[in-house]
Amino acid sequence: MASFKQRNQRWVAQVKIAGKFKSATFNIKQEAQIWAAQQELAMIRGDSHALETSNACFADVLKKYKAIITPTKRGAENEAIIINRLLREAWVDIPVSNLNLELLSGFRDQRLISVKSSTLKREWAIVKAAANAAEALGFDVPVKLFKSLVLPKIFHREIERLLPSDERRLLEAAQKISSQNIYILPLIKLALATGMRRGEMLHLHWKDININNMFIEVKAKNTKSGYGRYIPFNSDIALILEDLRLIAPPNERVFPISANSLITSFEKLRRLAGMPQLRFHDLRHEAISRFHEMGLTLPEIQSISGHRELSMLQRYSHANQMHLRKKLAGGVV
Repeated sequence: MASFKQRNQRWVAQVKIAGKFKSATFNIKQEAQIWAAQQELAMIRGDSHALETSNACFADVLKKYKAIITPTKRGAENEAIIINRLLREAWVDIPVSNLNLELLSGFRDQRLISVKSSTLKREWAIVKAAANAAEALGFDVPVKLFKSLVLPKIFHREIERLLPSDERRLLEAAQKISSQNIYILPLIKLALATGMRRGEMLHLHWKDININNMFIEVKAKNTKSGYGRYIPFNSDIALILEDLRLIAPPNERVFPISANSLITSFEKLRRLAGMPQLRFHDLRHEAISRFHEMGLTLPEIQSISGHRELSMLQRYSHANQMHLRKKLAGGVV
Protein backbone atom coordinates (compact mmCIF):
# COMPACT_ATOMS: atom_id res chain seq x y z
CA MET A 1 0.00 0.00 0.00
CA ALA A 2 1.51 3.32 -1.07
CA SER A 3 0.98 6.76 0.45
CA PHE A 4 2.04 10.19 -0.77
CA LYS A 5 2.49 13.50 1.01
CA GLN A 6 3.86 16.86 -0.02
CA ARG A 7 6.77 18.33 1.95
CA ASN A 8 8.77 21.44 1.11
CA GLN A 9 7.15 21.58 -2.37
CA ARG A 10 8.29 18.00 -3.10
CA TRP A 11 6.51 14.64 -2.93
CA VAL A 12 7.40 11.88 -0.49
CA ALA A 13 6.28 8.39 -1.44
CA GLN A 14 6.08 5.59 1.10
CA VAL A 15 5.24 1.94 0.48
CA LYS A 16 4.44 -0.78 3.02
CA ILE A 17 4.19 -4.46 2.29
CA ALA A 18 4.37 -7.20 4.93
CA GLY A 19 5.41 -4.70 7.57
CA LYS A 20 8.30 -3.26 5.53
CA PHE A 21 8.50 0.49 4.86
CA LYS A 22 10.39 2.19 2.02
CA SER A 23 10.32 5.88 1.13
CA ALA A 24 11.78 8.30 -1.39
CA THR A 25 11.31 11.95 -2.40
CA PHE A 26 10.49 13.34 -5.88
CA ASN A 27 9.91 16.66 -7.58
CA ILE A 28 6.50 15.73 -9.01
CA LYS A 29 3.77 13.38 -7.78
CA GLN A 30 3.74 11.31 -10.98
CA GLU A 31 7.38 10.28 -10.43
CA ALA A 32 6.53 9.30 -6.87
CA GLN A 33 3.61 7.15 -8.06
CA ILE A 34 5.77 5.37 -10.64
CA TRP A 35 8.48 4.67 -8.05
CA ALA A 36 5.92 3.36 -5.55
CA ALA A 37 4.48 0.97 -8.13
CA GLN A 38 7.97 -0.32 -8.94
CA GLN A 39 8.77 -0.86 -5.26
CA GLU A 40 5.54 -2.70 -4.58
CA LEU A 41 6.22 -5.00 -7.52
CA ALA A 42 9.79 -5.57 -6.36
CA MET A 43 8.62 -6.43 -2.85
CA ILE A 44 6.04 -8.90 -4.17
CA ARG A 45 8.71 -10.58 -6.30
CA GLY A 46 11.19 -10.59 -3.41
CA ASP A 47 13.72 -8.56 -5.38
CA SER A 48 15.57 -6.97 -2.43
CA HIS A 49 18.14 -5.27 -4.65
CA ALA A 50 15.47 -3.11 -6.22
CA LEU A 51 14.08 -1.85 -2.93
CA GLU A 52 16.38 1.16 -2.70
CA THR A 53 16.87 3.21 -5.84
CA SER A 54 18.92 6.19 -6.81
CA ASN A 55 15.85 8.30 -5.98
CA ALA A 56 16.40 7.70 -2.27
CA CYS A 57 17.47 10.79 -0.33
CA PHE A 58 20.25 10.97 2.19
CA ALA A 59 17.55 11.63 4.79
CA ASP A 60 16.45 8.02 4.22
CA VAL A 61 20.01 6.85 4.88
CA LEU A 62 20.29 8.92 8.06
CA LYS A 63 16.95 7.68 9.42
CA LYS A 64 17.85 4.04 8.86
CA TYR A 65 21.33 4.59 10.27
CA LYS A 66 19.83 6.20 13.38
CA ALA A 67 17.36 3.33 13.83
CA ILE A 68 19.81 0.46 13.33
CA ILE A 69 23.39 1.58 14.04
CA THR A 70 23.17 4.57 16.40
CA PRO A 71 21.61 2.56 19.28
CA THR A 72 24.69 0.31 19.36
CA LYS A 73 27.01 3.23 20.19
CA ARG A 74 28.08 4.51 23.60
CA GLY A 75 27.12 8.07 22.62
CA ALA A 76 23.80 7.08 21.06
CA GLU A 77 21.82 9.86 22.72
CA ASN A 78 24.03 12.67 21.45
CA GLU A 79 24.40 11.12 17.99
CA ALA A 80 20.61 10.89 17.64
CA ILE A 81 20.33 14.60 18.52
CA ILE A 82 22.89 15.51 15.84
CA ILE A 83 21.15 13.35 13.23
CA ASN A 84 17.79 14.97 14.00
CA ARG A 85 19.41 18.36 13.41
CA LEU A 86 20.94 17.18 10.12
CA LEU A 87 17.52 15.98 8.99
CA ARG A 88 16.36 19.61 8.99
CA GLU A 89 18.89 20.52 6.29
CA ALA A 90 17.54 20.98 2.77
CA TRP A 91 20.28 18.95 1.03
CA VAL A 92 19.36 15.70 2.79
CA ASP A 93 15.96 15.72 1.02
CA ILE A 94 17.58 15.81 -2.44
CA PRO A 95 17.88 12.42 -4.22
CA VAL A 96 21.35 11.01 -3.57
CA SER A 97 21.93 10.72 -7.32
CA ASN A 98 21.53 14.52 -7.62
CA LEU A 99 23.96 15.45 -4.85
CA ASN A 100 27.24 17.10 -5.80
CA LEU A 101 30.20 18.79 -4.15
CA GLU A 102 28.75 22.24 -4.76
CA LEU A 103 25.65 21.41 -2.69
CA LEU A 104 27.69 19.93 0.14
CA SER A 105 30.13 22.85 0.10
CA GLY A 106 27.19 25.24 0.35
CA PHE A 107 25.94 23.42 3.43
CA ARG A 108 29.44 23.56 4.96
CA ASP A 109 29.86 27.29 4.37
CA GLN A 110 26.39 28.15 5.64
CA ARG A 111 26.82 25.98 8.72
CA LEU A 112 30.15 27.61 9.59
CA ILE A 113 28.39 30.95 9.93
CA SER A 114 26.63 29.73 13.07
CA VAL A 115 28.86 26.97 14.52
CA LYS A 116 32.53 26.34 15.18
CA SER A 117 34.70 24.20 12.94
CA SER A 118 34.86 21.52 15.63
CA THR A 119 31.05 21.26 15.71
CA LEU A 120 30.86 20.89 11.93
CA LYS A 121 33.59 18.25 12.04
CA ARG A 122 31.59 16.18 14.55
CA GLU A 123 28.45 16.48 12.43
CA TRP A 124 30.24 15.55 9.22
CA ALA A 125 31.86 12.53 10.88
CA ILE A 126 28.35 11.14 11.39
CA VAL A 127 27.42 11.94 7.78
CA LYS A 128 30.48 10.02 6.54
CA ALA A 129 29.77 7.13 8.90
CA ALA A 130 26.22 6.89 7.54
CA ALA A 131 27.52 7.04 3.96
CA ASN A 132 30.01 4.25 4.69
CA ALA A 133 27.22 2.11 6.15
CA ALA A 134 24.76 2.93 3.34
CA GLU A 135 25.48 -0.15 1.23
CA ALA A 136 24.92 -2.48 4.18
CA LEU A 137 21.67 -0.61 4.87
CA GLY A 138 20.49 -1.14 1.30
CA PHE A 139 21.35 2.20 -0.31
CA ASP A 140 23.57 3.15 -3.23
CA VAL A 141 25.53 6.19 -2.01
CA PRO A 142 28.61 7.86 -3.59
CA VAL A 143 30.86 7.52 -0.54
CA LYS A 144 33.76 9.31 -2.23
CA LEU A 145 31.62 12.43 -2.63
CA PHE A 146 31.16 12.78 1.13
CA LYS A 147 34.82 12.08 1.81
CA SER A 148 35.91 14.72 -0.71
CA LEU A 149 34.37 17.64 1.19
CA VAL A 150 37.24 19.70 2.63
CA LEU A 151 36.67 20.85 6.21
CA PRO A 152 38.51 23.77 7.85
CA LYS A 153 41.51 22.92 9.97
CA ILE A 154 40.85 22.88 13.69
CA PHE A 155 43.29 24.63 15.99
CA HIS A 156 43.13 23.47 19.60
CA ARG A 157 42.46 26.49 21.76
CA GLU A 158 44.90 27.36 24.51
CA ILE A 159 43.59 25.99 27.78
CA GLU A 160 44.10 28.16 30.82
CA ARG A 161 44.66 26.75 34.28
CA LEU A 162 41.89 27.04 36.84
CA LEU A 163 43.14 29.52 39.45
CA PRO A 164 42.16 29.08 43.13
CA SER A 165 39.88 32.12 42.83
CA ASP A 166 38.26 30.63 39.72
CA GLU A 167 37.63 27.36 41.53
CA ARG A 168 36.02 29.15 44.47
CA ARG A 169 33.67 31.06 42.14
CA LEU A 170 32.82 27.86 40.30
CA LEU A 171 32.02 25.90 43.47
CA GLU A 172 30.03 28.81 44.94
CA ALA A 173 27.94 29.04 41.78
CA ALA A 174 27.41 25.26 41.82
CA GLN A 175 26.19 25.50 45.41
CA LYS A 176 23.69 28.21 44.41
CA ILE A 177 22.08 26.11 41.68
CA SER A 178 22.14 22.87 43.67
CA SER A 179 18.43 23.28 44.34
CA GLN A 180 17.87 22.85 40.58
CA ASN A 181 20.40 20.01 40.16
CA ILE A 182 21.73 18.38 43.34
CA TYR A 183 24.37 16.47 41.37
CA ILE A 184 26.19 19.40 39.74
CA LEU A 185 28.43 20.20 42.74
CA PRO A 186 29.59 16.61 43.44
CA LEU A 187 30.16 16.08 39.70
CA ILE A 188 32.47 19.09 39.52
CA LYS A 189 34.40 18.01 42.61
CA LEU A 190 34.74 14.45 41.30
CA ALA A 191 35.96 15.70 37.90
CA LEU A 192 38.62 17.91 39.52
CA ALA A 193 39.78 15.10 41.80
CA THR A 194 39.86 12.23 39.29
CA GLY A 195 40.03 13.69 35.77
CA MET A 196 37.12 11.48 34.71
CA ARG A 197 35.22 12.30 31.54
CA ARG A 198 31.61 13.48 31.74
CA GLY A 199 30.21 10.31 30.18
CA GLU A 200 32.28 8.08 32.45
CA MET A 201 30.85 9.74 35.54
CA LEU A 202 27.27 9.69 34.29
CA HIS A 203 27.53 5.94 33.60
CA LEU A 204 28.82 5.10 37.08
CA HIS A 205 26.81 2.64 39.17
CA TRP A 206 27.22 2.16 42.90
CA LYS A 207 28.64 -1.30 42.32
CA ASP A 208 31.55 0.38 40.47
CA ILE A 209 32.62 2.28 43.60
CA ASN A 210 34.63 0.83 46.46
CA ILE A 211 34.38 3.46 49.19
CA ASN A 212 36.28 1.42 51.80
CA ASN A 213 39.38 1.08 49.57
CA MET A 214 38.67 4.41 47.85
CA PHE A 215 38.77 3.53 44.16
CA ILE A 216 36.38 3.65 41.19
CA GLU A 217 36.18 1.01 38.49
CA VAL A 218 35.45 2.54 35.09
CA LYS A 219 34.01 -0.14 32.82
CA ALA A 220 35.57 -0.53 29.36
CA LYS A 221 32.18 -0.09 27.66
CA ASN A 222 31.89 3.41 29.16
CA THR A 223 35.34 4.72 28.18
CA LYS A 224 36.41 6.58 25.07
CA SER A 225 39.35 4.22 24.48
CA GLY A 226 37.45 0.99 25.08
CA TYR A 227 39.76 0.05 27.97
CA GLY A 228 38.64 -0.12 31.60
CA ARG A 229 40.66 1.29 34.48
CA TYR A 230 40.70 1.85 38.24
CA ILE A 231 40.81 5.40 39.62
CA PRO A 232 41.77 6.19 43.23
CA PHE A 233 40.11 9.01 45.14
CA ASN A 234 40.76 10.87 48.39
CA SER A 235 38.82 11.08 51.64
CA ASP A 236 37.00 14.28 50.57
CA ILE A 237 35.49 12.46 47.58
CA ALA A 238 34.67 9.48 49.81
CA LEU A 239 32.56 11.75 52.04
CA ILE A 240 30.75 13.20 49.01
CA LEU A 241 29.97 9.73 47.69
CA GLU A 242 28.76 8.55 51.08
CA ASP A 243 26.33 11.49 51.21
CA LEU A 244 25.07 10.70 47.72
CA ARG A 245 24.56 7.05 48.58
CA LEU A 246 22.15 8.05 51.34
CA ILE A 247 19.70 9.47 48.79
CA ALA A 248 20.04 6.82 46.07
CA PRO A 249 19.16 3.09 45.90
CA PRO A 250 22.39 1.01 45.90
CA ASN A 251 21.72 -0.58 42.51
CA GLU A 252 21.08 2.69 40.69
CA ARG A 253 23.44 5.06 38.89
CA VAL A 254 25.48 7.37 41.09
CA PHE A 255 24.40 10.39 39.03
CA PRO A 256 20.93 9.55 37.61
CA ILE A 257 20.72 12.50 35.20
CA SER A 258 21.11 12.80 31.43
CA ALA A 259 24.03 14.39 29.61
CA ASN A 260 21.72 17.17 28.42
CA SER A 261 20.65 17.90 32.00
CA LEU A 262 24.29 18.28 33.04
CA ILE A 263 25.08 20.45 30.01
CA THR A 264 22.13 22.75 30.79
CA SER A 265 23.09 23.06 34.47
CA PHE A 266 26.74 23.73 33.66
CA GLU A 267 25.74 26.44 31.19
CA LYS A 268 23.80 28.22 33.95
CA LEU A 269 26.63 27.68 36.39
CA ARG A 270 29.38 29.18 34.25
CA ARG A 271 27.26 32.25 33.48
CA LEU A 272 26.59 32.70 37.18
CA ALA A 273 30.31 32.29 37.96
CA GLY A 274 31.30 34.75 35.22
CA MET A 275 33.29 32.09 33.36
CA PRO A 276 31.51 31.81 29.97
CA GLN A 277 34.48 30.18 28.21
CA LEU A 278 34.86 27.32 30.69
CA ARG A 279 33.90 23.86 29.39
CA PHE A 280 33.14 20.88 31.60
CA HIS A 281 35.98 19.01 29.87
CA ASP A 282 38.39 21.71 31.10
CA LEU A 283 37.97 20.24 34.58
CA ARG A 284 39.64 17.08 33.27
CA HIS A 285 42.54 19.16 31.91
CA GLU A 286 42.93 20.82 35.28
CA ALA A 287 42.90 17.52 37.15
CA ILE A 288 45.64 16.06 34.94
CA SER A 289 47.78 19.18 35.33
CA ARG A 290 47.43 18.84 39.09
CA PHE A 291 48.55 15.20 38.89
CA HIS A 292 51.75 16.45 37.23
CA GLU A 293 52.32 18.99 39.98
CA MET A 294 51.82 16.30 42.62
CA GLY A 295 54.86 14.53 41.17
CA LEU A 296 53.05 11.55 39.63
CA THR A 297 54.94 9.86 36.80
CA LEU A 298 53.49 9.81 33.28
CA PRO A 299 52.60 6.08 33.50
CA GLU A 300 50.84 6.75 36.82
CA ILE A 301 48.87 9.65 35.34
CA GLN A 302 48.08 7.58 32.27
CA SER A 303 46.64 4.80 34.43
CA ILE A 304 44.25 7.34 35.99
CA SER A 305 43.35 9.41 32.92
CA GLY A 306 42.92 6.48 30.55
CA HIS A 307 44.90 8.02 27.68
CA ARG A 308 46.34 5.41 25.33
CA GLU A 309 49.12 7.69 24.01
CA LEU A 310 51.52 9.73 26.12
CA SER A 311 51.61 12.46 23.47
CA MET A 312 47.90 13.14 24.07
CA LEU A 313 48.49 13.15 27.81
CA GLN A 314 51.13 15.86 27.41
CA ARG A 315 48.74 18.00 25.34
CA TYR A 316 46.17 17.86 28.13
CA SER A 317 48.70 18.88 30.77
CA HIS A 318 49.23 22.62 31.30
CA ALA A 319 51.62 23.22 34.19
CA ASN A 320 51.11 26.26 36.38
CA GLN A 321 53.70 28.87 35.35
CA MET A 322 54.11 30.18 38.91
CA HIS A 323 54.83 26.62 40.04
CA LEU A 324 57.52 26.26 37.38
CA ARG A 325 59.14 29.61 38.22
CA LYS A 326 59.41 28.60 41.87
CA LYS A 327 61.06 25.33 40.91
CA LEU A 328 63.53 27.05 38.62
CA ALA A 329 64.34 29.59 41.34
CA GLY A 330 64.93 26.81 43.82
CA GLY A 331 61.93 27.80 45.90
CA VAL A 332 59.82 25.46 47.96
CA VAL A 333 56.81 24.06 46.07
